[in-house]
Parts: sequence; structure tokens; C-alpha cells
Amino acid sequence: MQLTKQDDAKKIDPSELSEPIKSIIRGGKVFKKLYKSTEVACKPNDGPNKNVMAILGKLGLSPQILKFYGHSTVNNLQVMILEWAELGNLRELYEKHDIPWTRKIDIAKNILLGLLFLRTVNIFHQDVRCENVFVLSDLSVKVGNFGCAREVDGNSRNFSGLTTNIVRWMAPELINKFINLNHYENKKLYTFNCEIFSYSL
Repeated sequence: MQLTKQDDAKKIDPSELSEPIKSIIRGGKVFKKLYKSTEVACKPNDGPNKNVMAILGKLGLSPQILKFYGHSTVNNLQVMILEWAELGNLRELYEKHDIPWTRKIDIAKNILLGLLFLRTVNIFHQDVRCENVFVLSDLSVKVGNFGCAREVDGNSRNFSGLTTNIVRWMAPELINKFINLNHYENKKLYTFNCEIFSYSL
């Protein structure tokens, strides 16, 4: 499967985006809009994000991956148009609510299905943590935020500026690579296991 180039990603006319009944801004930069009566998230497309659309172009076939609609311009700002996660991310959800065990198992299953799909299209997410698992209004979860992702045979992004954010979720061999820490065992599902543990599964 070929990657979708940024220029090939769907260009959404700004006139197709309208204001929602209630404006919401998350993280100081992601804001809510309506696209064809559907709630969407507008995420600034700057820096490393300019390469993310090439990855997102491969991921539309999985219901466990946050949907990418295209890119547009809002108030002179280049943005990616993504599916809106009404309940925020998984970390926000479990910090506010007591999640039943049956729901936790379902969440874990859907995260794993998302990761398995990424493997079938030869994509490494490289930053799987609860902040990057998004929760929709029906409590279904989807993997998102592909800012650190790469193809299997591609080059990894330089994580030096992100180490403090993601080091707790990094597999030992990656910690060894980026901060010169020795490890004794290669755990292929290390990151996924960390996430399951982090919300008490």
C-alpha cells in the first residue's frame, strides 16, 4: 500500500467548516468545528505534523483508528481535520470516572485491534499511551496522534525533545538507544502492557 502524500490528502474548503453550538479548545490548540454537520477536531498542522498526513492516509480502514477527514485553513492556520473525541483521551476518562472491569477489557481489546491494524499496514505508532487513545461519546476508543509514527522501514523521529513525556512508555531497547540505559530483555509488547497497567487492568 502506498503512502498518501500531503498534497494528495483531501483539501477541505474552509466554507465547509462551521462553528459548533459550544466552542471547545483542548490543550490550547485543538479546537472543535462542524464539518458537514459532523463534529470534528481541528489540529494545527505545523512542524512534524506536516508529515503525519502521509501516515494518516493509510489508516482509514480501521474503526479503531481516529478518522482523518483531510486538511484545511482556519483563520489563516493550516489544520488537520480529525474525528472529534467527545470524552477526551483515556487518561482523562479514568482520572474522572471509575471504569467497570467489563469496559476496561473492551477498551484494551480495541486498543490492541488498533495496534494490530497498524502492523498490517507496516506502521509503528511509537507513542502509545493513554493520552493518545481517544474516547468517543459512545465510550468507544480509538488510537490517534501519529506525530511520532513511521513506516516499518522508515527512519524514527528524533525523540530527544520528547523523552520526558514518553520515557515511561518506551520499551527498554528504545530507552537504551536514546538515553544510553542498559536493558536485559526485549519486551515486544512493553508499551501496550504499560498502558494496560496504567489504568488498572
